[in-house]
Amino acid sequence: MSHTQVLQKVIRVCTSSHLLKNPEGWDHHVAAKRANKAKCSEFSEDVRSEVFRTFWSEMNWDQRKVFVASNVDKVMKQRTRTEEDTSRRGHSYVYHLKNGEICKRVCKEMFLSTLCLGE
Repeated sequence: MSHTQVLQKVIRVCTSSHLLKNPEGWDHHVAAKRANKAKCSEFSEDVRSEVFRTFWSEMNWDQRKVFVASNVDKVMKQRTRTEEDTSRRGHSYVYHLKNGEICKRVCKEMFLSTLCLGE
């Protein structure tokens, strides 16, 4: 299967499964609207389309892996809420996308749906 055929298949799967768009525009999780750290609303449909197009048509598999790894940060959890440290969670992931030349934090759902990736 050629690169163009793979790209067409990915676009077809993403648009048919409504991962990229819904009738109101780009689809991402409602929780992102509550989070004041995530700047999801600052990304226009055109910017997200360009990120998607660049990711799938101008990068090979190795470059895609590097792109995802460079835009996802693994950070230590900020605080412990109980005196007993029974939680096994030791870190969180922070997702970023570029809006022009500025790298902005976005929610996980927006990051994955913009690039049409699964977990």
